[in-house]
Amino acid sequence: ECLKGCTSLKSINLPGSLQVIGDRCFENFTWLGSIDLPDGIQKLGDECFKGCTSLKSMNLPASIQTFGEGCFLECTSLESVNVADGIQMLGKDCFKGCTSLKLIQLPNSLQELGSGCFGGDSIDAYNFSNRSYRPGCTSLKSVQLPDGIQIIGSCCFYNCTLLESIHISDNIQEIGNEAFGRTPALKAVELPISYMDSITSYHLEKIASHEVGTGDLYTQYVIASPWFRDKYGTLFEQERKELERKEREKNRGCYIATAVYGSYDCPQVWTLRRYRDDTLAETWCGRAFIRAYNAISPIVVQ
Repeated sequence: ECLKGCTSLKSINLPGSLQVIGDRCFENFTWLGSIDLPDGIQKLGDECFKGCTSLKSMNLPASIQTFGEGCFLECTSLESVNVADGIQMLGKDCFKGCTSLKLIQLPNSLQELGSGCFGGDSIDAYNFSNRSYRPGCTSLKSVQLPDGIQIIGSCCFYNCTLLESIHISDNIQEIGNEAFGRTPALKAVELPISYMDSITSYHLEKIASHEVGTGDLYTQYVIASPWFRDKYGTLFEQERKELERKEREKNRGCYIATAVYGSYDCPQVWTLRRYRDDTLAETWCGRAFIRAYNAISPIVVQ
């Protein structure tokens, strides 16, 4: 807290030997318009630039290894950020409340965006009077995530209300809950085919929805993004049809054979089903046998 109370400080030169900026070191330096971080800096502490409301741009050198929680929290005038190649992670709540942020340059070395990195607080829609509520990066319209990104944390882009498009590369492994909640302008999302093929409607709802109210028996969620809403509807319909297909197959399956072999999908049962469909079903006596078999099989199995 060596600079605590210096709230009129407009600029400062940091020595090249500096390696750590401590927790809340420049908190609420409302007149601080610019600061150059030395190339040797290794750690930014928790909320180290919180509330620096005159800070308009920031260059983050490649030497930074650790980001504290909320490094640039509520830097409401911050418009552009350049992250040097070499940085692998942006920490939790790093740019939360940076409502003027329009441009973010991210390097290919970046692998993870922490929870709430560009997002706002996740709170009930009917609780906006909460004084501690902090919005997301509400001026951010487009984000090109680098190919190295593997993890997008929960609420990462929550309440980025102007976000229109985002590109996510093939290396993505995890997208957290509500990462794209409250993004009503998001109409273009590039997600790799491999990721979309492995995702379920339930997971898609978790990463794209937000809570709008809690009833006596359940919590209601809404997907604000048009892109995610359309994808959710398509996936849900595909899953419904697949369940119906499996149920139909189950109802006309080889009941006794399934019980004997312990699996509906084992090779022996598949062979019997093919024989049923390709051979027995082709003759009237075979079809009569199938009907009789379906009628008595449940009793035999019991």
